[in-house]
Amino acid sequence: MSDLEFVGNRPSPTSFAEILEEIYQGEAGGEAFFCEVLARYTEPDQQYKLGSLLQLETELKAKIRPLAFQHGVEIVENQESKQQIAGLAAQFDGKTWNDFIHGFAQMMPTFVDRFRLLAAAMPADQEKLAAAIVEHEESIEEFARLEAAGSIEHSIDRVVKQLLYPLRRP
Repeated sequence: MSDLEFVGNRPSPTSFAEILEEIYQGEAGGEAFFCEVLARYTEPDQQYKLGSLLQLETELKAKIRPLAFQHGVEIVENQESKQQIAGLAAQFDGKTWNDFIHGFAQMMPTFVDRFRLLAAAMPADQEKLAAAIVEHEESIEEFARLEAAGSIEHSIDRVVKQLLYPLRRP
C-alpha cells in the first residue's frame, strides 16, 4: 500500500455516521501527524506553524465529537489509523524544513479531495459543518502551497483565522 492509499482509496461512506467517523478519525490522525512532525522541526516559526496546524486538527475533532456521539459513532480514536497517518511523518526523518514542506504540499491534494467528497455526501442540514470541513482542509493545503513557494510570512494566516484558541506567534 502506498503512503496515501489508505486515504484516497477508501470506499465512499453510505451513512452520515460513517462520514462523521471518517472525519473524526481523520482529525485524530492529523493530530498524530502534526505531533510527530512537531518533534522534528524545532525552529520557533516552524513550531508555531505546526502547532497551529495541530490546534486546527484538535478543534475540528472537538467540534465534531458531540455530533458523532449523537449518531452512535465510536469516539475512541482508531489507533491503527493514527499509526498509519503518523507513520507518514517518518518519511521526513532527517529532511530539511523545505523538503518537508514540499513533500507535505504534494500529499495535501489527496486529503482535500477525500474531505470534499465526505462534505459533499453530508445531509443538507449539515451545510455549515460541511463548509467548515472543506475550509479546514483547503486552508492546510494553502499553507503548504504558500510555504513551499516561499511566501512564509502569511502562509499560516488562513489556518489561524479558524482557530478559537490560537497560539501566540513568536
